[in-house]
Amino acid sequence: GLLGALLARGMGAHEAACAGAWIAGRAGERRIQQGTASEESLVAGDVLDEIGPACNDLRTPHCV
Repeated sequence: GLLGALLARGMGAHEAACAGAWIAGRAGERRIQQGTASEESLVAGDVLDEIGPACNDLRTPHCV
């Protein structure tokens, strides 16, 4: 879903893969920082609510 959305926005395949990996990882980091999950317990469904904020982080220079 995430990669498909990035591709649909016109990103190239490599750029979309890199951005998608970063966004998914950042979403996981955000969830862990909130204390609602741990590295050992984190599953894909845990990060869905953090995809939007992670995309915003990607646009924030101090976060990259």
